[in-house]
Amino acid sequence: MHRLAAFLSLVTLERVMRKMFSNVGRKLLRNESGAALLEYSVLLGVILVVAIGSMIFAGEWVSQRWAELQGQLETVPANGTTTTGGTTTTGGTTTTGG
Repeated sequence: MHRLAAFLSLVTLERVMRKMFSNVGRKLLRNESGAALLEYSVLLGVILVVAIGSMIFAGEWVSQRWAELQGQLETVPANGTTTTGGTTTTGGTTTTGG
């Protein structure tokens, strides 16, 4: 008996839910604001996809530039001495090798 009552309550619940959702669907189709809401939702989704894609692309580009800069900075000696074509400069003093 309990199973029959449970089954009948599920069937009744299903009918109520179907009727409720079909009414909501009909209202959205008849109402222009439902269509506008859908259009704006799709537009927002497209904008978000483009924005996230741009951020990912820009992030990778910036990461590559920082890596290049770090590589260039690692080649400069810590004491400030630079050597170019046999000329050594240390703190403003230039020495020519020979």
